Amino acid sequence: MPTCGAAALLVILLATGAARATGPAERRCERALSRVGPRLLARSTGLLAACARAVATGARAASTDCLADAAIARRRAAAARVARRRIGRACSVETATALRLGGDCADARTPHAIAGCLVGTHDADADAVLAVADAAPAALPEEA
Repeated sequence: MPTCGAAALLVILLATGAARATGPAERRCERALSRVGPRLLARSTGLLAACARAVATGARAASTDCLADAAIARRRAAAARVARRRIGRACSVETATALRLGGDCADARTPHAIAGCLVGTHDADADAVLAVADAAPAALPEEA
């Protein structure tokens, strides 16, 4: 392999290695985030979808606002508390700072901030899924 190619490969390997968790504490925190996030999104989306199905089948009043429903809000808040607790147990402040997350949570540097960001973004995603599912067919753009 030419020297230039070997140097480029070394740079790529070093760069990708630096972006990954380096120690057991970071790996534990990353694992917690990778498990908590999808569970939280599935729980929140599932609660909203169940409400929407109940409205669609007539089991709940047609005027029901699933996003504003107090019982659903309490259950979503309970799921968020579980997520925050799991992240808090798995991630120390030092570990959270070392992770250097990206995207919407790039500025989160503590377990509390990471959990807050995760809960906020996943709740917004679940709300968006419900909004898309509830969109009237006439509101969707026509095919070109």
